[in-house]
Amino acid sequence: MKQQHYINGAWVDSEGAGFASVNPADGAVLWRGREAGGREVAAAVQGARKAFDGWRGLSLEERWGFVTRFVDEVKSKADDLAAAIHEETGKPLWESKTEVAAMIAKAEVSRRAYEKRTGFSESLRHRPIGVFG
Repeated sequence: MKQQHYINGAWVDSEGAGFASVNPADGAVLWRGREAGGREVAAAVQGARKAFDGWRGLSLEERWGFVTRFVDEVKSKADDLAAAIHEETGKPLWESKTEVAAMIAKAEVSRRAYEKRTGFSESLRHRPIGVFG
């Protein structure tokens, strides 16, 4: 079965070794995938660096718009995400739901931390310094 990774706006065939996610409760294989190979990792890093040029030119409001859309997507898939965490880790479903809630809450925690760290100053300019995944 061909496996792919989405890198720099395109699907590319995976070169890495295969692996599977197994439910620790019953040993059932949940899904199979392939690791990214060296060329794939290098292409992903290069793509992220290239994308950063455009990202750092966005206003804070524009960047937060992307974060907000991500949070909305997580919220819309909260039950599916909790079920996946539950099956892959063997955690109780209630605990898996708290992990999804923590992902959602992290965006607001990050916004408040940004505001607390940066404040306002005529002589100080804050700018993004890199990419994250």
